[in-house]
Amino acid sequence: MKIVVLNVTFLVMLLAACDRKRPPADPPLPDAPTCGPAGTGGDCIPSGQATVTKIIFIDLAEACPCMQRSIDGTWKALDQANSGAGVPVERIHVDTEEQKVEPYRGMRPMDTVPALYFMNDKGALVEMLQGDVTSAEIAKVLGPAGAAK
Repeated sequence: MKIVVLNVTFLVMLLAACDRKRPPADPPLPDAPTCGPAGTGGDCIPSGQATVTKIIFIDLAEACPCMQRSIDGTWKALDQANSGAGVPVERIHVDTEEQKVEPYRGMRPMDTVPALYFMNDKGALVEMLQGDVTSAEIAKVLGPAGAAK
């Protein structure tokens, strides 16, 4: 029952966000330590020294028009920034695949969609961006390979 209430609350927050302009996403912190999944004792690593080997893109299967524009814009930015790096991307819809999203929320909670979780080869979180994200912000997380066009 608690999970249902949390899911409903999260979806209400997302729908309410359609009626207001969201602030830009926070830029990645180049030397901020990030850790692996909560409770796993994953090593903390500075994002500037980590290699991103997988990107998790979390969005909605069904979204209002303004939220869909944000999702589509960030997806396009991801495609552009990742074209040189070729990092595999897994797309998960929070409204239909809640169980797949939970491990990432345990690493760092998300406030809005889209949310991008950048993972290393050990499954540790390197960085997380959310909201309207630009290709420049994504390329900064991906490092030199993300800047290559």
